[in-house]
Amino acid sequence: MEPFLSIITDIRASKSKYSVASIIRRLNNCERVRDDFSEIFRVSWILVVECLSLFCIYSQQLNAQTCIVIRRTPNAIFIGADSKTVTFTDLRGGIYSVGSKCKIKQEGKTFFAISGNVKFDVDVIAEESSKKGTLLREKSDIFGALVRDGLVKMLEDILTTSPNFYQEWFSGKPAIQVAFCGIESGVPGYSVRDYVVTNRINQPVRISVNRTEIPGARPASDNATSIMGAGIAIKNLHLTEAFWQDKTPVNGIKMLINIERRDNGFLVGGPIDILRLTEEGAEWIQKKSECPDIQPPLKNLTTKPKIPN
Repeated sequence: MEPFLSIITDIRASKSKYSVASIIRRLNNCERVRDDFSEIFRVSWILVVECLSLFCIYSQQLNAQTCIVIRRTPNAIFIGADSKTVTFTDLRGGIYSVGSKCKIKQEGKTFFAISGNVKFDVDVIAEESSKKGTLLREKSDIFGALVRDGLVKMLEDILTTSPNFYQEWFSGKPAIQVAFCGIESGVPGYSVRDYVVTNRINQPVRISVNRTEIPGARPASDNATSIMGAGIAIKNLHLTEAFWQDKTPVNGIKMLINIERRDNGFLVGGPIDILRLTEEGAEWIQKKSECPDIQPPLKNLTTKPKIPN
């Protein structure tokens, strides 16, 4: 098993040649990290964030991905996402390419989805956060601790090199939005974090974090809807529960994403993937080939929350 000290020495000597995924794999294979959770936060993940920050600077591509709709009912969570990705290879020249991606991911008993404009692999960070946290809100908080420094470094780089792009794509907008979804004590829930850029181009980078916990303090019988990514057209609908009265969650999600696609075809495109999560398990309602099959265990996904002293 690889000694912990050799990982520190090797990576710090040549940070730029390592991907975030390779750094995390090496740390997870280290006995000292694996056996001591506190060591992860005290030493190991500080190193990950340090390396991630530098990785952001060396990556020249920026990936934009949208649009995600989450619908929560008393018995289930439905996650819907479009497939289109836009990758900018030259921010100042506006050069980009278009691709497709599955934006709904599974890590054990947790499902997560991410939207935003980033230069680094936030999916890897979300996977690790899903492994380390117990409750959904803990996973969100771990994600925030791991991603923040790298996100600030990325934004500072873009602000310096491409201020017009920064003003158009970041100022006053979320740079990253992440949702962790699961079942806690038999109750479907999700935790969302929005990392919103609040500075203008003549100011230092500032980020505020908006937190959403569903059901949180609300009754477990309540319904809820969250929109992530490109959602201007959806938000202009001023959604209320009346929208859902004559629609199934699946049909409603399809309608909302298609409304956004018609309004913002540059960023939003099909096909639409939809996943349903209940206490009994998870299933794809519809998906493209890039979305992997649900991995076991599918039953007994309940996670009992910690009872405060």
